[in-house]
Amino acid sequence: GFAVFAQALVEVFKVRVPLHGAGEGGEEGGFSDPRPAAIDVALAVVLGWRLARALFAAGFRAGDLVHNCFSYHFTPAGSMLETGAQALGCTVFPGGTGQTEQQVQAIADLKPRGYVGTPSFLRIIVEKARETGADISNLKRALVAAEARPPSLRAWFREQGIDTVLQW
Repeated sequence: GFAVFAQALVEVFKVRVPLHGAGEGGEEGGFSDPRPAAIDVALAVVLGWRLARALFAAGFRAGDLVHNCFSYHFTPAGSMLETGAQALGCTVFPGGTGQTEQQVQAIADLKPRGYVGTPSFLRIIVEKARETGADISNLKRALVAAEARPPSLRAWFREQGIDTVLQW
């Protein structure tokens, strides 16, 4: 199954990964056999970190543009959700965290159908859009995680026209 596919990817790419000070035969500055790591990465890509299923359940579909506001550093959430969305056939805009005004402008300009990120940041974005008069009505779906989304916040998002699914 997937292990055979992952091994095939390793054979196709034939990459060698440099490691700091650990080499073949113990020589300094050498290379390490990448197969175990490559198999793990290949499986993650093939499985979409298993998040493609969660995104589908949240209403995301192939062809959707997804605005990803999870961090891509210090945590794997950004790349995990990106990989899952791509496995589903979505295009991902890597918005990351912070710079609310720029996030609002990107959403208004690019018109993504979906958002992935924390519920609190989605609320900040929606409120900033309202404050600035930016039209982000294209946002219809959100898969939110990493913090609580109480029923009152879920209802607030629905009032804004955004269906949210909380993924733990």
